[in-house]
Amino acid sequence: MISAWAGEGSVELITDPPGARVYIDGKLAVESTPSVIPLPSGLRRFELRKEGYRQLDFSLFLADGVTL
Repeated sequence: MISAWAGEGSVELITDPPGARVYIDGKLAVESTPSVIPLPSGLRRFELRKEGYRQLDFSLFLADGVTL
């Protein structure tokens, strides 16, 4: 999906336990949760990884000016 307009929102990620690495669209974005990550609007694919835990994969559509 390609957005025809540009904007920015943010995602707040909190994990229990803390310390997960966050990959967004296949690239390392954050070394350790919790974190608030500003991102361009649009569909984003997330991977949360922490040694000893199962990886969590999900996608979110981020709208302009929204914090999720």
